[in-house]
Amino acid sequence: MSRYREFDTGVRSILYNQNLLDTSAWYIFNPHLDINVGDKMPLYVVLGNFTQKRIETIKNLPEGITESRKVFESFGVKIKQLVFTMGRYDVVGIFEAPNEEAISKALLSWGSRGLLRTETLTGFTPEKMIELVKGI
Repeated sequence: MSRYREFDTGVRSILYNQNLLDTSAWYIFNPHLDINVGDKMPLYVVLGNFTQKRIETIKNLPEGITESRKVFESFGVKIKQLVFTMGRYDVVGIFEAPNEEAISKALLSWGSRGLLRTETLTGFTPEKMIELVKGI
C-alpha cells in the first residue's frame, strides 16, 4: 500500500469514526486531485453554500465559475479544485494562496456579490502533515 493510500485510508477512518465524514463529499480527500504536492504556497479548503440569490440565478453558474477564477487570480489565489457536492455544502474548493490576507481578500471580494456563504479551513498536503507529525 502506498503512503498516499495509507494516509487516505487513515484519514477516512478517523473522519468516519468521529461522524465527520460526509460521504457525498468524500472524494475531496482523494490524493489524486489536481494538487501539486511540490507547491510551496499554503492550501485552503473552502466550504460554500449557495445563497437564495445564487439559487435564483443558478443558470448563470457557468459564467460565474469563469469569473470567479479571474477574481481569485487577481489576488494571487489559484483555484486548484472545485467540487460541487450534494449534502451539507453546495461546493468545496481547494485554493492555493500566498497567505491568509490574499485568500481573505479574494473571498471577501467574491462574497460581496451575495452568491455564496463560505467557511475556510487551512489545508495540508499529506507530505506537509507527515513533516509536521515528525516534529512532534
